[in-house]
Amino acid sequence: MKNLLIVFEGLDGSGKTTQINMLHQWFENKKLEVFTTKQPTDYYRNDKRVRDYLDNGI
Repeated sequence: MKNLLIVFEGLDGSGKTTQINMLHQWFENKKLEVFTTKQPTDYYRNDKRVRDYLDNGI
């Protein structure tokens, strides 16, 4: 296999970054070249109401 594109999709705070980082590390451990990128969505995550809910369920 020459190239592979893997896409993670989901709601903010659902664990996409965690999964992306784990997969990135897996590829590196296998000595495979890996390039990771993501689309920024910090505006939503930095909203105090959203952050309170994600962090504390409030």
